[in-house]
Amino acid sequence: GAAAPGARTLEAAGPDGSAQVLAVPVAVPDGRSATVTFRFTLPGRRGTLTVEPSARLPASAWDVSEGPHRLARFTDSRAHAFSW
Repeated sequence: GAAAPGARTLEAAGPDGSAQVLAVPVAVPDGRSATVTFRFTLPGRRGTLTVEPSARLPASAWDVSEGPHRLARFTDSRAHAFSW
């Protein structure tokens, strides 16, 4: 399962072609920023997760962590894949 702690509603959840989508509405005033956290567990001992581009300008910033360990930091101006 997946969750967005603090989000009251989901804007979208479910399949989009071969991808799974989870989206929450976020209103960000001009000149400000917002942080949204998604938590999920992926099945299996091996796999790949791809963060697809958001098509936003400027691109959204992402931090990927496991517990207290930061695994990656990037923008979603292009796709980023993580394998385990």
